[in-house]
Amino acid sequence: MNAYHTFPNCLEIKDPAGNTVPEWIPTKTLQRRTALSYSWSIYSKFPKSRLYSFAEAALSPAKYSLFQFLGSAFIQWFGHPNSVAPSTSAKIGAFGGTTLILLYFALLLKPRSTVHEADESLDFHSVLSCLIVLLKEMVYSVLAAIIGSLACGLQGQMHFHVAAGYLGPVLFLAVLFGSLAITIGVAWSGGKCRYLFNKY
Repeated sequence: MNAYHTFPNCLEIKDPAGNTVPEWIPTKTLQRRTALSYSWSIYSKFPKSRLYSFAEAALSPAKYSLFQFLGSAFIQWFGHPNSVAPSTSAKIGAFGGTTLILLYFALLLKPRSTVHEADESLDFHSVLSCLIVLLKEMVYSVLAAIIGSLACGLQGQMHFHVAAGYLGPVLFLAVLFGSLAITIGVAWSGGKCRYLFNKY
């Protein structure tokens, strides 16, 4: 067995994995294929839960803006004397959420021990885990309200925005599940009426 490379073997084109590539494949095509395979290998090794977390982190400005809007509208509905317009509170939530994106990305990019997808799904469906997630969202919403108030120069009304940020996640869940219950109730009532109409 020849231990040395012959002259024709040295002229062969090889990809980064060391495999021989036919000479008729252009170099740019080979580079594109290598880049695509490398990107796909990174994507396949990245946990799906991490991808969902990155997507959620990217939506932080819209999420905390909505929380502030709901919280301020709820407080204003009860006639609070120092209430702020919901549109102003929404801007504060957007400012705070934009700042929190950097914190979220830093936490997501931090190396951590591998967790099986089945364990994460089982833990997510537990009641205690859902409550912990809600409490975390309330804390992050309050933090976004504080950062947004300082950025907009509304320190004198910070207590109002903190209260709105604290109530925002709870109100969002109430509106979400309330709308879902109403939709299910209307669909059930419509099916029941249709059944009685066809019966008689």
